[in-house]
Amino acid sequence: MGITAQENLTAWKLFRELVHYGEITTAANALDIDAGNASRLLTALERDLGFAVFDRTKRPFVLTREGKQLITNVETLLEGERNLKNLYRRVQKGENVIRIHLGICTDSDPSFLFSLIEEYAQIDPSLEICLIDRLGLEDVQNGAVHLAYIPYLAKRQSVLCVPVTTVFMVSVASPVYLERLGRPKTPQDLKNHVALQRNDPGYPVTTGLWKHNYYQAIEPKKVWYLDNHIALRAAIEGKGIALDLPFSLTEGAIKDGSLVPTLNGWHRQCWHYSLVCKYETLHKYSNLGNFMEWFALRLQNFEDLQWRSGYKLCHEDFPIFTPDGAVDETL
Repeated sequence: MGITAQENLTAWKLFRELVHYGEITTAANALDIDAGNASRLLTALERDLGFAVFDRTKRPFVLTREGKQLITNVETLLEGERNLKNLYRRVQKGENVIRIHLGICTDSDPSFLFSLIEEYAQIDPSLEICLIDRLGLEDVQNGAVHLAYIPYLAKRQSVLCVPVTTVFMVSVASPVYLERLGRPKTPQDLKNHVALQRNDPGYPVTTGLWKHNYYQAIEPKKVWYLDNHIALRAAIEGKGIALDLPFSLTEGAIKDGSLVPTLNGWHRQCWHYSLVCKYETLHKYSNLGNFMEWFALRLQNFEDLQWRSGYKLCHEDFPIFTPDGAVDETL
C-alpha cells in the first residue's frame, strides 16, 4: 500500500514553497518537479486532508483559514527532516558527541532554557549542551565557554553577535508599599518614592521611563542600587518601587498578587538579549551554527508570548508590533 499525499514530505515541501511564492510553476521549479505533478500533488494533499489549504481563485495563492493553522507545524516537520539529514551525515562521517558550554546571565530562566536544551537533544544527539550560570562575553572571548546568552548586544570583531529577544521591562511594587505611600501615576511622582534600580557593569542606570514613544526623566526621593533578584525580593517586602525588572522575572509575583504594576505603563527602556560566539568556534564545530539558529528562534517565540501576556496581565494599553512592523493594539 502506497503512502498518502499527507504522508509525503514532498507534498509539505510544496505547501511551504507555495506559501512563499504563491504560484505552482515557481514552487515546482524550486523543488525541481514538474508543474503538472505539483498541481496534482497539491490536489491529492487537500483531498486527503479534507479541506483546501489555498484559495486558488486568487493570484498569488492565499492560505485558507485551515492552511494558516498548519504552517507552523509544517515548518517544524520540515526542520526536523533537515536536522535528521544532518545527523545522518555526521553519523556516516563517524563524528563523536561534541560538548558545548553555554553561559547564561543571572536573569535568565534556567528551567526554561534547560527545557530547550532537552528538546534540542532529540534533534541532534551529537551536540551536548552544558548550561553554566553567570558567564558572559568575556568568558566567550577567553575560551571559558563556547557561546553565551547575554543581556546586551556585543560589538566585537572576533565575535558573532546574534540579536535574539527584546525584553519587556515593568515597574512594580507591593500592595503594602502602595497602600502606605500611594500609587505613582507618572514618572514625576517618583519624587515621593523609593526606587529600586540596577547599576551593573554594562547596564546603563535608569534615568527616565518610556510609554509608547514618550520619555520622561525621573528623580526619585531615594534610590537603592540592587541586582534584579535582590530588587525583586525588596519590592515584594515593600521596600520601594522596582524599575528595572523584566516581566519574565515578575510574572509569578504579579499573578499571585505579591506585586502590582505601577506608573500606568511607564517602564524602563526595553532590553536586548543576544547570543555570542567566536567565529573560530563556529568554524571548529560545524553543527553549532544550527543550534544557535534554532535556539534564537525558540527564544524569540517565547519572548513574543511574554510580551503579549505581559500587556494583558498588567492591564496596559501598550502597542504590540506585528511581524510586518504594524502596530496591533487589539490584544
